[in-house]
Amino acid sequence: MRVLAALLCAYLNFSSMLYGVGGKISALEALEKIAPKTTQQLRISIQSRNLPAEEAEKMAAYLVEVIRDFQIQNVGAFDLNTSHIIGREWHEIDYSGEGMTWQAQQKKYKPYGVVHFKSLKCLKSFFPVESKLPYFKKIYKPKGK
Repeated sequence: MRVLAALLCAYLNFSSMLYGVGGKISALEALEKIAPKTTQQLRISIQSRNLPAEEAEKMAAYLVEVIRDFQIQNVGAFDLNTSHIIGREWHEIDYSGEGMTWQAQQKKYKPYGVVHFKSLKCLKSFFPVESKLPYFKKIYKPKGK
């Protein structure tokens, strides 16, 4: 597991370096290497949920930063859970089997400005709150922040 985390950090550092040179890769491409399910949902959101491609790029870059900055060890779980919400309005999120509803979650996050998951602004409001919850540490095993 430590080897995987070290490889992930090395990849993220390499990806960040690419942004400064002529051979720039897109943020969606960088995210796809570490969070393919989330990337797929961002692409679906561009095609089917009216998410502007530029906003999806910004969101992808931010998610790469979240994974890197928190040094998330269980990236697979983070990818699965994030793919569940990314690029969606609250009413499009299926919480069945999780003991919660989209209405309750929306009410919980509304005071923080999380009105949907279709903008960088909302993601930047969501993750600082979410990262303080006990499950975040338990499931994702972050070593940073």
